[in-house]
Amino acid sequence: MRISAAPTFAHSFLVSNLASFNREHPGVRFSIETDDRLVDLRSEPIDLAIRHGLGDYAGLRSEWLCSPELILVGSPTLLETQQPVKEPKDCLRFTLLPDETGLDWALWFEAHGVNGAAPSYGTAFKDGFLTVKAAIRGQGLALISDIYVREELEDGRLVRLLPGSWPTKFAYYAVALPETFERPAVRAFVKWISAECAVEQSHQE
Repeated sequence: MRISAAPTFAHSFLVSNLASFNREHPGVRFSIETDDRLVDLRSEPIDLAIRHGLGDYAGLRSEWLCSPELILVGSPTLLETQQPVKEPKDCLRFTLLPDETGLDWALWFEAHGVNGAAPSYGTAFKDGFLTVKAAIRGQGLALISDIYVREELEDGRLVRLLPGSWPTKFAYYAVALPETFERPAVRAFVKWISAECAVEQSHQE
C-alpha cells in the first residue's frame, strides 16, 4: 500500500506512531511518500492520501481524521530573554515566525483585539516542520498545529504559551477512490489512524 502525506504530518505524526500499526498488522506492508503537491489518485500509483483541506474532493471519498488547532509556542531559552508572555500583545516583543501565507499572526492578533501593525517577523517556511525546528532553536515564537509539537512539548524543547487554542477551518482527511476504501489493508489503516488522531487530540485538550 502506498500512502501520500505532507512532510510535516509524516514526520510529526506517522513516524512517531507507526510502530503500533505494525504490531497490530504485521502482514501489511506500505510505503509513505512525502510531497506537498496534490497527487492524482486516479492516475498515480497511490492508494491513499492524507490531505489537509475541507474534505470535498470530486470523485473521491474522504474520511475525517482530525482538526488541528493553532497553539502558541516558544523555546525556553528564548523566553528567558524577555518578560513573561501573559497576554497576546506581549508576543510583539519577540520575533514571530510566520506561516507560508504570512497571514497567521495578523489574523491571530486581530482575533485577540491586538494592534499587530508592526511586528518583527522572522523567516517564513513552507514546511511546518522547519518552523518547529526554527522555534526550537529560538528564532522566534510560532503559531503551530497542536499535533505537530506533542513530543517537543513533552520533552521541554518547546513551551506552550497562553491557555486556549485557535481553531482552523481545515482538517486532515484520509482520501482515496471509493473502491480503494474497501480493501482490507486500507480499511485497517484508516481505522488505526483515526483512533491515533483521536488520542493525539485528547492529549492537547
